[in-house]
Amino acid sequence: MNINKILVAALASAALIFTACSKNEAEGIAPATSLSINVHDSGYVSTETRTEEQGFATRFVTGDRIGIYAVKDGAVVVENALFKAEAANGKVAWINDKVELPADAKFFAYYPYTDRLEDVNATAATAEEFFSKKIAAWDPAVEQQAQVLYTGADLMVATGELSQTVLSFKMAHQMSLMLFKLPADASSVTFEEINPYQTAEGFRLLVKPGTSLDLTGSFKVAKPELFSFTAKAADKGEYKTFNIR
Repeated sequence: MNINKILVAALASAALIFTACSKNEAEGIAPATSLSINVHDSGYVSTETRTEEQGFATRFVTGDRIGIYAVKDGAVVVENALFKAEAANGKVAWINDKVELPADAKFFAYYPYTDRLEDVNATAATAEEFFSKKIAAWDPAVEQQAQVLYTGADLMVATGELSQTVLSFKMAHQMSLMLFKLPADASSVTFEEINPYQTAEGFRLLVKPGTSLDLTGSFKVAKPELFSFTAKAADKGEYKTFNIR
């Protein structure tokens, strides 16, 4: 091949690359290898104030894991890809070096990650529809006394939003949160048949939306006190406070 033919071929290749890049930039689509993942949670909504409470939002930290699905033309092309949170420049970066996410796809994510493949709805428009069978089958255990058990019961899903090079997931809680508050000076607190997670706000328990629990237990202030009542959970993504006196 002479020099002129080589030059023509090189120019043609450069034109194709420039055209593809220009098209992607015009459509706001980023190459798969340059996508960065952003995951956040606004928190549970109070049934009393109807506002999102930051104190009830999950702050994702190093070691947290989410699963991501990508769908193109009604077919799953990336299935349950594990992305793990790692520290990066004082922030959290979501990493999977073995998976490339196609920029021209729909994305759905869930937390916490499990290694089993889900029965998903590939034609769904929202994460709730996409993971509908997973959500319906989710049944939190009543043993939530440790943080790892509590967060492990907190099912969240999100539909991805792509903006330039950032793929964002705003996680929505699919369970309901019960918050049990006792007198500030209460000690020796015992719940029968459940083990909620104790925080500064009170005792938390995640349950399926609309669940009713017949609760009994005891605590001590000046003397031992018994309590017994029925607690009915709020809707998904909401928390309800139960004052125990």
